[in-house]
Amino acid sequence: MKEVENYQVNINLLKSLVLFCKEKPSKNLLDYIKWGEKQNFHKRPSVKSREHWYILPEKTFPHFVSNRFLGERFGFPIIKNEVLVCDVFFVGIFKDIDFDIYVSIMNGTFSFLSIEVIARKTYGIGVAYIYGPEISNLLMINPKILKHEESVKTKEIFANMRNRPIYSIFTELGFDPNKPIREQEPNPLPDRKALDDIIFDALGLTEEERKEVYWAVAELVKTRLEKARSV
Repeated sequence: MKEVENYQVNINLLKSLVLFCKEKPSKNLLDYIKWGEKQNFHKRPSVKSREHWYILPEKTFPHFVSNRFLGERFGFPIIKNEVLVCDVFFVGIFKDIDFDIYVSIMNGTFSFLSIEVIARKTYGIGVAYIYGPEISNLLMINPKILKHEESVKTKEIFANMRNRPIYSIFTELGFDPNKPIREQEPNPLPDRKALDDIIFDALGLTEEERKEVYWAVAELVKTRLEKARSV
């Protein structure tokens, strides 16, 4: 996920391209396909059974992407362009046409806590694994419980967040990972706090419960990373 630096996939930062041919290839494209056949690409197991080896199956373009490997950067970047995703990632599509609100809520800290708890742990290398079942079981509030103005505000906050980098969870929440987490007061980045406050208000969390969410996420990630270093 190194090329996805922000909370929105920026196609201008993507280095890899893939041929996605929907119609009859042009002359230049045919020349490129013939070049590929000279490299024996058409004989590879993953494509040789297709009627036209160079044509990918029809795809429904996703609304968000999730890295399969979770370190200390959390995020479900929204996708606003037609982007194809390889199997290092998982993607999601919401039934609701207003998918912005769902992806906005997914990028709240409450959802990060959920995914850290249910992710598959491999302490030897410090990363957690997120597969389809984990994404499907991620806990998040139903945006339909938000008032109209709250929904609009949520999307506005996340729209502004998309343009900045996804930082380490410790930076996002305002913790120094070299010190005991619970000896520190949570100090989340302003945009993260604004997004979280809407979600926490909807959940009816007290100030102490909100701190507990921040402490728990940071502690769980720190423990996972420290166990990896000790192996």
